[in-house]
Amino acid sequence: PPFPPRGPSELNTDTGGEFDEGFTPSTPRITIRGLSPTRGGPNAATLLDGIDITSGAVSNAGGSLLIDPALIDIERIEIVKGPQSALFGRSAFAGAVQYVTKDPADVLSGGVFIDYNVEGDEELRGNISIPVSDTFGIRLNGRVWNSDGYYENVATGKKIGGGQGSGVRVVVDGDGK
Repeated sequence: PPFPPRGPSELNTDTGGEFDEGFTPSTPRITIRGLSPTRGGPNAATLLDGIDITSGAVSNAGGSLLIDPALIDIERIEIVKGPQSALFGRSAFAGAVQYVTKDPADVLSGGVFIDYNVEGDEELRGNISIPVSDTFGIRLNGRVWNSDGYYENVATGKKIGGGQGSGVRVVVDGDGK
């Protein structure tokens, strides 16, 4: 799979876990050790920088609306097979997945990523890391996307199911690396 991954479905590896898109890309389902969510909330905890963001999705059994499938600025992904309820709470029966985001770098750095395909998907992502001092840094990243949709309305011939959005994330770190 490409790195950095553009979504949970690109993380399927030999870890014993599987990431499955639900009805929409914003409702991924996590299966660890063959324990698949069937009703209600997920049975694998999802953490972002150590904070539990596990939630249930109404449209999809075991999905989570708090997971950003674009995975902006991910440093690494940690997968722990379960049960891990003692460490990560009741939703970690099958295990836990932690997304660890990048901290500000020690040198000025950045990047721009453009993704486009014939299906009408467009995405622009960018990031910049600014070291202000030896102990203080700022990291800024953002994303803008547009999708025409993958389904066709047979009555009108127009595509449906698309969308658009944008987001910005700012990290300020002064821990004295």
